Amino acid sequence: MLDKVFGVRKTHPSRLQHAHLVPLRSTAGIHLNEHTALSFSAVWAAVKLISETVALLPWRVFREEGTQKELQAGTQLDVLLHSEPNPEMTSFSFREFIVASALLHGNGYAEIELSRSGEPRALHPIHPRHVQPMRNAQKKLFYRVRSDNGDSVDLPPRQMFHLKGPTIDGVVGRSVISIAKESMGLGIAAEQFSAAFFGNGGTPSYVIKQGNESPDTSLEAASNILESFDRRHRGAKNAGKAAYLEKGFELETVGIPQKDAQFIQQRKFNVTEIARWFRVPPHKIADMEKATFSNIESQERNFVMDSILPWTIRLEQEANHKLVRDLHNITKMNVRGLMRGDSAARGAFYTQLRDLGVFSPNEIRALEDMNPFAGGDLRVIPANMISLERAAQGGGSDPAGAVRGVLLEAHDRMITKEDRASQRAIDSGKDLCAWSQDFYSRHEPQMCDALMIPASTAGDLVGVDADIVRGIVETHVRLHCELSMSAMVSGGWKANGQAAQQTDRLMGRLIGASNV
Repeated sequence: MLDKVFGVRKTHPSRLQHAHLVPLRSTAGIHLNEHTALSFSAVWAAVKLISETVALLPWRVFREEGTQKELQAGTQLDVLLHSEPNPEMTSFSFREFIVASALLHGNGYAEIELSRSGEPRALHPIHPRHVQPMRNAQKKLFYRVRSDNGDSVDLPPRQMFHLKGPTIDGVVGRSVISIAKESMGLGIAAEQFSAAFFGNGGTPSYVIKQGNESPDTSLEAASNILESFDRRHRGAKNAGKAAYLEKGFELETVGIPQKDAQFIQQRKFNVTEIARWFRVPPHKIADMEKATFSNIESQERNFVMDSILPWTIRLEQEANHKLVRDLHNITKMNVRGLMRGDSAARGAFYTQLRDLGVFSPNEIRALEDMNPFAGGDLRVIPANMISLERAAQGGGSDPAGAVRGVLLEAHDRMITKEDRASQRAIDSGKDLCAWSQDFYSRHEPQMCDALMIPASTAGDLVGVDADIVRGIVETHVRLHCELSMSAMVSGGWKANGQAAQQTDRLMGRLIGASNV
């Protein structure tokens, strides 16, 4: 009865506990599978880094209506992705598993348990070794899930959440273990060699040679001599103990010392090689050899773009394709939090969107986990980008009151620029006559551009044609620059109060033109 109401899961968890891993043998003699690969610290660190980073990101469902986007908090799909994909796992654990599976095996799988109405109600992870994508006689894709006892269940694509890694056929992801087996095998072999070296007392292998003057030794006696020597000297605790050999025997060491530079360099290269396979910056898996404090923030940003975003997009698109039933809904993972380490880029990003009116101060504070403040919900834009609608709303029947503040800000900005530039020229001892001609030849068109938008707004409000407004602004700016040049050369130029004076002059000219 409950199955009719809630739906039913087709794969049974008790039959999918153990995956039979078929090892791959590398040229270095290492048998590689999931477990042996993860025993190499660089592989473990890379898989853990990417899977945990993706798992910690908020994954939510949004409804899109035109340009508006609304969070669908508390809906069944939002809970599955953000909180609890199944009764036994959190969202973090589920994503950690499925991303790690895709990283190692090329594929991460989860059965989509559907309700009787066809809505996703749970996601049950399945080890990749149990799943085989296949095609039926009609060339339709399906997934065969085999259990340990030989039973199998066939699932259609709509009931299998399939996170694919890099693929060459679009259906099955490639396993990094099979592709990178030589790199991984070499790294594991180097670690095993190093461990065996210290297990042998931190000394190279040795040979006990029998001289001509010593009596003949039977095979059994020779074996006893070697075992006795090993018991006394093998192992880290026995390092440094004095050795005693009977007359006629001598000890000869063979092998490669651990301090050999090529061996050390090879071990470092192994870590870098694994970082390359998983597309992570080496410093993220504790290889700090080439990382500097000056480029860490840039590398963090590259890590998000190169290592994390491809996996978040794969997850989002698979979820949007197989889990979302409403065409107006989408799933989205928020990576903004990962960019917090890049303070300069974050500040520039917030400033740009604030100046465009996209973010209010309180919205920026919310992204930084800060509490809002009174009045912080107001969106603002630069004065020289004010819209005609806002100017009209603010001005009423008084056009001067609507745009005077905007023109004042633009004048103040441009005149402040003049003041600072002239002060630098004076301090450096430049010829003010030649300098001012060069400076104002560039400053005049810039000032025209800065004043044109608010002046055009004022012109619209008072009924002045756009071409007339442009002529008024150009004349106004030219007169200002000529007077400033003359005053600067004679030493009588002052910035104080000029912004207000020039604003009133321009407003007067615009209003005067409306009465003609």
